[in-house]
Amino acid sequence: MADMPALTSLRAIAALLVVLYHFSPHGQGRLVEIVCGQGHVGVTVFFVLSGFLITARYYPEIERGEHRLGEYFVRRAARILPLYFFVLTLSHLMTRGTPPLGAVPLAEWTLTHALFGSSLEDLTVLTSWSLTLEECFYASAPLVFLALARLSRGLGPVRGPAIGLTGVAAGLGLVGAVILQFSVPLAAADLNFLADPLLLRSFTIFGRYFDFALGTAAGLLFLSGKVEAVWRAPRGGLYSTVLALAGAGLLFTAQALMVLQLADPNAQWRWNMLAAVGSAAIVLALTCAHAPLSRLLSAAGLVYLGRTSYALYLIQTGPLGHELVFWLLPGGDGVHLIVLYLGLTAISALLFELVEEPARETVLALWRRKPLLEAFPRARLRALSVVILLGALATQHALWAAHTVDAPTEAEVERVLGPGSRSVLRMEIARTTEGGKEPRVPIPPDWLEGRPGKQHGPTSLLVFADERPVPFLGTGEPADSPPSAWYRWPRVPFLSLDVDLPARVTVVDRDLPTALALAGSHFAEAPLRAAAPLPLLGLIGLLWWRRGGAIWAPRTSLAAAAGLVFLWLVTAAYQQPWAPLLLPLEVLAITWLAVPSRGRTRGAAATAAAPIALPEAE
Repeated sequence: MADMPALTSLRAIAALLVVLYHFSPHGQGRLVEIVCGQGHVGVTVFFVLSGFLITARYYPEIERGEHRLGEYFVRRAARILPLYFFVLTLSHLMTRGTPPLGAVPLAEWTLTHALFGSSLEDLTVLTSWSLTLEECFYASAPLVFLALARLSRGLGPVRGPAIGLTGVAAGLGLVGAVILQFSVPLAAADLNFLADPLLLRSFTIFGRYFDFALGTAAGLLFLSGKVEAVWRAPRGGLYSTVLALAGAGLLFTAQALMVLQLADPNAQWRWNMLAAVGSAAIVLALTCAHAPLSRLLSAAGLVYLGRTSYALYLIQTGPLGHELVFWLLPGGDGVHLIVLYLGLTAISALLFELVEEPARETVLALWRRKPLLEAFPRARLRALSVVILLGALATQHALWAAHTVDAPTEAEVERVLGPGSRSVLRMEIARTTEGGKEPRVPIPPDWLEGRPGKQHGPTSLLVFADERPVPFLGTGEPADSPPSAWYRWPRVPFLSLDVDLPARVTVVDRDLPTALALAGSHFAEAPLRAAAPLPLLGLIGLLWWRRGGAIWAPRTSLAAAAGLVFLWLVTAAYQQPWAPLLLPLEVLAITWLAVPSRGRTRGAAATAAAPIALPEAE
């Protein structure tokens, strides 16, 4: 299938709609209420586009009898699973402190979580319910394509697929209706399998196959050549523009009708079918490469945003998404929606470059038994590999050094931050609060973190009472023996204290700038703490360089670097006093893996100096 970059950019627009839905601004007018408040139709666009692309790419092969189902399923798995598993694991660790193991996360690991009733509310990756539908569509597509090919030969190229797709959609809807009859006993047995009628219609393949079916129909129409014939006509670009505008109008109309029926979710979701029709029209219109809209969406920047849209879709509502952006930009209430989107996009781009693409390429290379490493322009590759990996090791050491730095004193806070810092709050507490409750310190509004409406106090505080440090417990239980400071519940607007009264209390919001300033002060006083391992790392890097260097691609080096830092954080190795000893061992291991033997070096040098040819992105 010819490359159609405008369709890749359409993924970026669909992902943006979902972001607008999750972070919809309020009180900004009717238009914003319609477009942002019903931005969930971006998922419908994804489903229709998925049906179109899978059909356009694989239907001709299946129709010719070139099934290659193994290749098909490996490509699908390589596209969605590695990044999803990475985000699932890291999000679970960040929110619950444990890896997603055991019976409860099993549905999330198997991508069947959208089939289990109320469990949808407790997903670690909230947006991942749609992957269940994608998985169901991918699994059924080869069988559906075989049936459509046979019907096309028997009933005609138009009538046959139309009857087939209508039959599949109706059949799945009928199966869903039958399953609903057993929803009460299933729920009573605590199984919750498809036990919610609205969930079944809106979040499973039984109610949403219509979206994929329309995408499949659009793909078959495109494959017939009739669409391209229209685009080649003298006014083909105009026809494409009109079709795109009509599709956008249908999409907007569906959103407006959904707003009118907010009180009735079942009635509201019926208009999703209209949104799917509009999405299919837009997809077909963008197959006209010379149309003005297609040329606009073929811009390199928009296409790249489309390629990173899967990562953006997965992370936006979790700890890797908006929570991380709010943490990096303290005072979440003041984070503008544009700034939030830019932050989410930057995180998504990192995940795309460091996790999604390297993992996909590795899975496909292993499946095809192709070498992961080939001769490459060695000077540039060697330099990039050394810089990237040594940068990761330096980051690991910085984490250890920062963790082992002694806690700052109140006098040091005063000296580094100054007397008028907005990150420091001072209070005189003479007695307990009214009602005999423990003394409390109100959290300043500009310290609050998180999404508006779900804000919470800072996750890291320094607390002093009469210049003595007070352990900060977060949302944990108060300590058995004073002193201690804690939050009574996650979104409490005050800090509870257990200290001897009266007391002069100082609270410091240890946000990122404050933490860096305090750590920098310590490193300035003890520079050897930060610089000690660097000569050893430099020596090993020099030996690596002199022996011929690595033959790792830059993207592989980035993935390895991210993996090292990730393991360093997950295993909490940086908390150990002997942690720097691991760094030379890591360097030796990387060198052993990356630096070829002499025979292999000569063999690699004899090959063409060109990068490995990898399969095209889908």
